[in-house]
Amino acid sequence: MFPELPRGIAYFTNPIIVEFLFGAALALVVMEWRDRGVVLGGRAACVAVAVVVLAAGFVIAVELAGFRVPLVSRAVVWGVPALMIVGGLVCLEYAGYALKGRGVLLLGAASYALYLFHPVIMQGVVKLFVWFTPVSGSAGVVLVAVAALVAASIGAVIIHLTVETRILEAGRRIARRMDLSIARARFGV
Repeated sequence: MFPELPRGIAYFTNPIIVEFLFGAALALVVMEWRDRGVVLGGRAACVAVAVVVLAAGFVIAVELAGFRVPLVSRAVVWGVPALMIVGGLVCLEYAGYALKGRGVLLLGAASYALYLFHPVIMQGVVKLFVWFTPVSGSAGVVLVAVAALVAASIGAVIIHLTVETRILEAGRRIARRMDLSIARARFGV
């Protein structure tokens, strides 16, 4: 965002760090709501849906129009709408509207693996499609995007079930052996 700043300060103005801080701030708000027992009603749900739709529409419009403003940071163009989308979805959950199917919960449990591995998986799918399919144009873009999203989701679930759960279980065993009451109380281990 501000590359001319001293290195330590410039790090915290890096768009990806700013976007992370947006998420951390949202988490603090959500924890405060939880601690205060906040319950959102139907109007809040309607506003949340509107926020999600508007933010998603903005992101799609910016991408389709190829809109680029040199001095506007990625944190503004992508981070603020992402914050609005996640915040709106959190509000919907607090208003009682949440997806609770097993598949959705499994994908949620695999979200860290999805975060870590989606770039590799999605790039691989895109390269395979470019090499092996004759589909092009808008249909090709949509087909590749859907295939990449599905592959990243499936890959994340596989990594979660085969690697991540084993690491978490090993951590729980170590914590039990060490009898870390702080870890149990704080992290539910």
